[in-house]
Amino acid sequence: MTTDEATKPEGEVQAAALAERGEDITPTRDRGVLKIIKRPGNEDESPMIGDKVYVHYKGKLANGKKFDSSRDRNEPFIFSLGKGQVIKAWDIGVATMKKGEVCYLLCKPEYAYGAAGSAPKIPSNATLFFEIELLDFKGEDLFEDGGIIRRIKRKGEGYSNPNEGATVEIHLEGFCGGTRFDCKDVKFVVGEGEDHDIPIGIDKALEKMQRGEHCILYLGPRYGFGEAGKPKYGIQANAELVYEVTLKSFEKVRAGPPCTPHAALTLCPWRGCATAPAEVKTSARITVFLICSCVLVCFIFLAQLQGWFSYLFLTLFLLYFFFFFPISLGCTEKKY
Repeated sequence: MTTDEATKPEGEVQAAALAERGEDITPTRDRGVLKIIKRPGNEDESPMIGDKVYVHYKGKLANGKKFDSSRDRNEPFIFSLGKGQVIKAWDIGVATMKKGEVCYLLCKPEYAYGAAGSAPKIPSNATLFFEIELLDFKGEDLFEDGGIIRRIKRKGEGYSNPNEGATVEIHLEGFCGGTRFDCKDVKFVVGEGEDHDIPIGIDKALEKMQRGEHCILYLGPRYGFGEAGKPKYGIQANAELVYEVTLKSFEKVRAGPPCTPHAALTLCPWRGCATAPAEVKTSARITVFLICSCVLVCFIFLAQLQGWFSYLFLTLFLLYFFFFFPISLGCTEKKY
């Protein structure tokens, strides 16, 4: 250590060392996040997008002044990786770590708190230094019942998800006990996967995926092939399954008003719902015919008493309003 280094605070020396020798781990290689491994991890696997990660950390300004530490609170910090719950530098840096690893990160303002800072401890445009220990990580529990665990290998595009009834095109590979039993490209309707030898857990998970997403799904027996197993693939009863799934494309379905008898009579009574049973459509049409007939008879009777021409005009208007005007409306399903 030089004389100048000896007179500097420890954090400032560490930040300087990172700036000089740190590995650039930013996707664009703009040196916005630099990393040095202090202690290697004890496993080969790194956390994936959506994983719940458990870390201890200590944060300092570039001058060595500490502004936060999870160890001072004696409890780990927990967040979901890649979901924007922490500063950008953390989403990038923690994704490169192994379980048990301790590393240093030097983060430029644009990967930290930027011009806004985080008052009162972090000033505007501050470069930050972190020591982070990755304690553990777990896959995302999609329905919080342990039945479907997702780990995202490649994030999808946008924020739209397939819904039940959507037409999806996917690539999948299925594994049981480390042995691959299925590999195919398939196009099907969400909710009808079983017709293509696809377990219900895949249908459920697809409703949480984005276009282009590539993920690993761990399915418990309830969301796999259950007690029946799948003799076709040599899958025993209550087997746990692992699938790698890529959502290549989908055509989402937006449903109109539900086609119940009540909806058919109230929402489109002039013709019934397009997908309603025939008896419901007939009932709706008869109801409308009777209503219109009663209205017409009443106005003809009133017209004999006074100003029959104005009442006839009003009658024609009401017939137009209740019959011809809404005939172009309906309750059908639309795709987009």
